[in-house]
Amino acid sequence: KEILEELESTFQKEATGEHLSKHKTKQPDKDSLFVQKHKSVLEKLATTDVNNLTPIEAINLLEEIRKEINNQ
Repeated sequence: KEILEELESTFQKEATGEHLSKHKTKQPDKDSLFVQKHKSVLEKLATTDVNNLTPIEAINLLEEIRKEINNQ
């Protein structure tokens, strides 16, 4: 759950441009590169209500995410 919250936070900061105010460099930082590479995974996590998933739905979601990450 902590990892999900961290990923959602990173995704939200990236989406709102909040990270730009903290990082004034011209090169993208590691967080930005991570978000760009895994944007679809982060969107899926951000829009999923993890508190209402059944155990099998959670396992299936993790499997989908794992496959998507391995294909990138």
